[in-house]
Amino acid sequence: LALFLLTAMAPWLHGTWAAARFPALCLSPGAACLLWFTRGVWRHPARALAASILASALLAPATLFLLLRTLGNPDRALLPYSLLWGLLLAAAYLRKHGSLRVPTEWRSSWRDLLFLAAASLLIALPLFLNRDLRLRSDAWTHIALVREILHGRFPWTDPRFAGEPLRYFWFFNLWSAGFSARGGIGYPEGLALANLAGLLAYAASVVAVAQRFFPGRAGRAAAIGVAFAGLNPLGLLAFPGKLATGLIGETR
Repeated sequence: LALFLLTAMAPWLHGTWAAARFPALCLSPGAACLLWFTRGVWRHPARALAASILASALLAPATLFLLLRTLGNPDRALLPYSLLWGLLLAAAYLRKHGSLRVPTEWRSSWRDLLFLAAASLLIALPLFLNRDLRLRSDAWTHIALVREILHGRFPWTDPRFAGEPLRYFWFFNLWSAGFSARGGIGYPEGLALANLAGLLAYAASVVAVAQRFFPGRAGRAAAIGVAFAGLNPLGLLAFPGKLATGLIGETR
């Protein structure tokens, strides 16, 4: 019910509150399709979470693009987008479960899902607290692309080269633009939330693989450690210092 309400209310969440568009843009489209077209995936919450985000990363910008081309701009597209996916999600859930009760298999896994979300947020926290990080590296390019999507006319032009058509892959930028349309949050913050969704999907995917091959709580706990430290085994030793630098420093 909360997911449906946040999805339907997305166009009316302005300013900082627009961060609460996360379910509408990063969860609801994928979750609705999983409920309509799959059976077993919902028995595995980590797999369902990863699949919902990854599917939403394609479905959300695709839907926004079709509505944008029909209505003229992302501000107008966000309203029917949120109503469409909110209704599809509610209808799919009621069709699958017959009520708004939480599935039994999810009740035993909520601690793991909550820990995944908290760990992902901890790693992404510097992006939200330190503006220097949100404007680093190629962030300027992506900010310019989001601005072009929100304020330019399709076919968009490349903001880096005046008059040249946009040949850059812009699905990710259109996805994050949903956080900034209709008086939403700033472009850097929208990009950070889209990156947070990717991080959460990656971590949930690792846990889902571990559950497949190593059942039990020990396997899930090990998978969470691998998700956040496995790509750089020694990185965990420097994590406190890196986190502190990210929170107060001007460079990574």
